[in-house]
Amino acid sequence: MNTRYYGHTRFSALIPGSRAWLVSPDRAKEDAYRESLFAPGRLDARASILLDFAMPIYQEMSEDFDYRHIVHYTDSLPEPWKSRLFEASERYPVMLLDRVERKIDASSVIAEDLKDRAESSLVVRFRVDDDDLLSVNYLHRLSRFVTADHLGWSVSFGRGVGALFTQDHHHEFRIVHAALPSQGQAYIGKFDAFTHELWLPEANRGHHVQDLLTPVIVDSRQINYLRTYDDNQDSLVGKSATAWSRLSKHPPLTDLKMLSQEFPTVILETA
Repeated sequence: MNTRYYGHTRFSALIPGSRAWLVSPDRAKEDAYRESLFAPGRLDARASILLDFAMPIYQEMSEDFDYRHIVHYTDSLPEPWKSRLFEASERYPVMLLDRVERKIDASSVIAEDLKDRAESSLVVRFRVDDDDLLSVNYLHRLSRFVTADHLGWSVSFGRGVGALFTQDHHHEFRIVHAALPSQGQAYIGKFDAFTHELWLPEANRGHHVQDLLTPVIVDSRQINYLRTYDDNQDSLVGKSATAWSRLSKHPPLTDLKMLSQEFPTVILETA
């Protein structure tokens, strides 16, 4: 059976009532929340990571796999960042823009994209934040676990690289290992072309407890993601004390050749 892959990323989507809204310290103050979410420094950094570093990797992944990458945004996203999203979607066909009105619903976007398909297939959905990257080899490694026998299962890659991101480049690379991280956590479902029904396993309690909802395959043998450590990235200059204090606890990455092979868009500052 064929497999269709969908990654999805939320790009600074302003959605009152969402989980991100509710956990905000300014949740009762929409203007303050909007100002924080749309701070130019924060948007510049995240747009750079998503569009300049991540999308070229995801486009390359689509050359070997049946894959689209959904980017959720809202009309409230200010210029010039909204235009940058549309320009990038023209440059990278892998990119599928989803304008969100009330809530993010990746499953509905996937169902709409699949509705005219004549063949049934396995469908894999995975998530990645707008300030993180997945390895160019991510789908090759994930595909080993995507079988009909694993329908309803999840897959989690625990090992990655952590880094700071300042002045448009990543630096201070560290090896990180986490239990059920969000980066690239994947869910194996199916699409029935006869009934036009999409089914994906439940994944609504948070990535840290996905094993309470589905069986989870965990593979931490190789590096599969790059996680950005930051303090909102709107005023980060040099090493933020908070970000650096969290990142510096992890062992340094010494194999920079491996890093460039996994994340070919990352600019290495080795001097």
